[in-house]
Amino acid sequence: SIAGWLQHRGTAAVHPLVEAGAVAGLVLAALAALVPEPPPGSPARRRTALPAWAHLLVPYLPLTAVGLLMTGQTAVGVRLDPVEIYAGMLVMVLVLARQLLTLRENLTLLQRVRDGRRQLAHLAFHDPLTGLVNRALFGDRLAHAVELHRRDGQPVALLFCDLDDFKTVNDSLGHAAGDELLRQVAQRLAGAVRSSDTVARLGGDEFAVLFEGGRADRSVVVERLVRALQRPFVLDGAARTVRCSLGLVAADEPGPEVSPDLLLHQADGAMYEAKRQGGGQVVTYRPGETPTHTDPDL
Repeated sequence: SIAGWLQHRGTAAVHPLVEAGAVAGLVLAALAALVPEPPPGSPARRRTALPAWAHLLVPYLPLTAVGLLMTGQTAVGVRLDPVEIYAGMLVMVLVLARQLLTLRENLTLLQRVRDGRRQLAHLAFHDPLTGLVNRALFGDRLAHAVELHRRDGQPVALLFCDLDDFKTVNDSLGHAAGDELLRQVAQRLAGAVRSSDTVARLGGDEFAVLFEGGRADRSVVVERLVRALQRPFVLDGAARTVRCSLGLVAADEPGPEVSPDLLLHQADGAMYEAKRQGGGQVVTYRPGETPTHTDPDL
């Protein structure tokens, strides 16, 4: 750069060191393009890495140098020639382009951070296999529904679902088929409920459905769930019927004794009562009543 500037100024004799530096600079730039970049974290990369603040200042160094040169020439009364003006404008454009690229990279990084946070939040409250609500979020929504039931008298119901033949599928077809069965069950449950209901996978082959409000059409939703689970599942290329035991508890009348733990206990007990009666059926439990079972062909 110094040699080019001296020649542009019309200097009669350029020092040999400047000319040698001009040649060496081109050779070193060519060699630098051929040297592979050290991998991240390597000692060579750590040894040559600049501080973060230095990376921020580097683009402004040529702009500062050009600005000082043009200011100095103007101060001493030397008129700027077109080459110097164009060179200054080029440096300014390059610095501005670099800043725009940096801004775009920062915006991309921020978007990735936002996406990562959303993904982490989703994974924290959803089952990674089925995509359904997990036990933690389901418990929070159940507690909120029970609070509304106590305060405003809104009906709340809870359905537990357990696959009777899940172990048989795992043992005969493998765990991949078992995972596919869980995904299909989750899709059918989620597709049969209302938008106000919550479907969750509590763990293993246990699922739960929380019904909030809408007492009149709740039975229609339960029947739709039963029909959805009665259809054969396609596993390992073949249709296979899998039985399910369901336990339902409904709290339609407001009462201070209703609690999330009580509803969970009653629904779980009704589901295991269905299993004790041979499985493949729905057992309904209502506070103060004896559990009854229906749909023995489920």
